[in-house]
Amino acid sequence: MGLYDEGLLRLRAFIDEGRGGDPVMTRLNVFNSTGSVTDLQKLVAALYDCKDWVRLADYARRLYQSIGSVESLELYCAGLFGLEDDDALLAELQDRPEFIPQSPKLQLHWCWLLYRFGRFTECSAALEVYRTSFGEQEERHLEISLLVASGQWPSLMGILDREFGNEALTDPKELLYLVQIAQAVNWGIDRVKEFVQRAVDHAADDAHVYLVAHSIAIKADWETDQAASWLAKAIELSGDTGPVSSVSLREIIDWQTAWSEVRAMIHREVTRGNMPMYVVSHLLHQSQVASLLLPIVANPDQDDMRRRTPLFTSSSVARNPISFASAAFDISTIFLLAKLDVLETSFEMFDTAVLPHETMTWLFDQKAKYHQPSRVRIARVVMNLLGEGKITVQDDLVVLDPLLVREVGTDLASLITTAASTTGRQALVVRSFPVHRAGSILDEVANIDAYPGILCSLTSLIEKLRSRGHLMRRRMVL
Repeated sequence: MGLYDEGLLRLRAFIDEGRGGDPVMTRLNVFNSTGSVTDLQKLVAALYDCKDWVRLADYARRLYQSIGSVESLELYCAGLFGLEDDDALLAELQDRPEFIPQSPKLQLHWCWLLYRFGRFTECSAALEVYRTSFGEQEERHLEISLLVASGQWPSLMGILDREFGNEALTDPKELLYLVQIAQAVNWGIDRVKEFVQRAVDHAADDAHVYLVAHSIAIKADWETDQAASWLAKAIELSGDTGPVSSVSLREIIDWQTAWSEVRAMIHREVTRGNMPMYVVSHLLHQSQVASLLLPIVANPDQDDMRRRTPLFTSSSVARNPISFASAAFDISTIFLLAKLDVLETSFEMFDTAVLPHETMTWLFDQKAKYHQPSRVRIARVVMNLLGEGKITVQDDLVVLDPLLVREVGTDLASLITTAASTTGRQALVVRSFPVHRAGSILDEVANIDAYPGILCSLTSLIEKLRSRGHLMRRRMVL
């Protein structure tokens, strides 16, 4: 192709892009026709802009092999980093260590590589050397990740204290990210609230920010009119793609049916040993800590063997003889050994005990994600009442009327049956009205005429307590 033809091809591509054409495709066509390094540079720039990591890694590698510049290595490393191809990225940076001090982007890749390979001491040292080259947010995220992964959680408070006085920090998503860190380490609640308020103040028309702020307030038990207004704002700003959507009750019922089928499939795979528990928790949107710990804690109190949750401690993978030289412990093994009070003994059996370097990060994320002080407070109240004998756990070995179960479901049928069989004193089931038929979409009222005088509304209970002087009017204001 002659110079005139190449120039004409580039001009047409330029015009096509100006008319809204896909810059990647137009530049790819030009490069395939010319093979020019200049056209390759333009193509790589377009791939980087659209974050097409797969093709970026390929074409940026060709560019780097052609010109070998720091800039071309930055683009190639960006593609590898986006693909999370850590081995290839490490090999490239180790091959040209002299380039790292020349490029803040390569310095950042190098630090994150050291972190992802679990080389925390080296990562911390590199961060101290290169931190002035990083942006404020990049430095903050790397510093927090290091402290979390190395188990230095109390040191996070120093970062939070520093950022609290940072008036330039106005990115709402970054502020909410710090709120989650703050809640996990029990930072001052008043300052946490201020972070949330700052995020909302700078949210503009971002519905996600208002929704996350409302979620944080609910989990932290700040159920105020202001928190309710954040949810209303998120609803107002949501479009067809969410984040808040309006659905019918029928749609929810259909989803529940499909979800039940998914749960049944997951249960089958687990019992067959085909799915690890951490995958199960992820698929079921459950706390992995709860999924691992609840059976360990609850099983000893369950007398009926059929109702105990199995603990999957064996594997179908071929086992190697224990050499006592080294062993790696995953999180489920750690929990189970700790419950059996042999964790330290197990570690001491081996010359080297290894934990996945993400173990502390995983534990921290679970703590931050499922941080719900209101539920902890309620649980403590219930535990105290149980200990004082003021409430008791219902005996679940009652014979249920199949017709009643069909009307109201197993749980409510069990409560009604227990109350109806109680003699010598009044027994009530406190339940809001009306009681809908099990399996209906709130359009059928259950038939419980055979159990008169058993159900009591919450309003009736509160009025009775007030009339007897157990509740003052001011305590009834919610």
